[in-house]
Amino acid sequence: MEVVKSQKPSKKEVKDFQTKWKEHKENYIKEHSIEEMVYENGSALALLYKEVQRLNTNLMTILNKVENDKEK
Repeated sequence: MEVVKSQKPSKKEVKDFQTKWKEHKENYIKEHSIEEMVYENGSALALLYKEVQRLNTNLMTILNKVENDKEK
């Protein structure tokens, strides 16, 4: 398949892609256990958790600063 950004895919191409994606997803779920999928995605989840912690720290710092400014 050729990638051309200026052209929309035809309905047939979209349907073919959706069919292939559905088959791939079903086969992947059949072939892999939940534990395997969690392990594969574990590093991504760890990075996400680390980023959420960093954002929470920044948010709390800003909120504390705003509260201190209001008290003055």
